[in-house]
Amino acid sequence: MARSFYDDLNYSNKIQNSPIWEEIYQKFFYAHQSIDIVVWPDPLQTEGVDRILINESGNTRYLEEKADKYPPNNIYLEYQSADEYNSPGWIEKPVKTDYLV
Repeated sequence: MARSFYDDLNYSNKIQNSPIWEEIYQKFFYAHQSIDIVVWPDPLQTEGVDRILINESGNTRYLEEKADKYPPNNIYLEYQSADEYNSPGWIEKPVKTDYLV
């Protein structure tokens, strides 16, 4: 399925403050001090960082969020971004991401 980076970015921006994210972070990263949103065009966005989590020990974790507006129960692991340019997809790029959420 062909995807549009900017369509997906707009969708992600629209739901970045959704309460579901806090529920997920409370459940899986319950011992955290803070979670900060990284907004495009922050350079960390190009390194796979959508949120920065600092846990109670002061350790930093970089989180990449993958929200999907399409039917549930799927995940796309993008190995190639654009066929015509043969550019690597997000899963092939060297990024700072510690956790995919």
